[in-house]
Amino acid sequence: MNGKENDSHLYHLKTFEQEYFVFNDDNWIIIIGADNVIETAFLSKNTKNYLSPVKGYNYLGKVKEVLE
Repeated sequence: MNGKENDSHLYHLKTFEQEYFVFNDDNWIIIIGADNVIETAFLSKNTKNYLSPVKGYNYLGKVKEVLE
């Protein structure tokens, strides 16, 4: 999970103490806290459903776009 073509999201709900950065490549989802600790990493058959805005995930863009 180190490609600049991977998608990036910001994940936050009112009950969270911090924001989370989420990266996916259509197979893997990795969630990293703003404190730089990896919270979880897992395979997902349907990343688009999992990373729904309704669930608190906000799409930021491809990694390369966010870093520009």
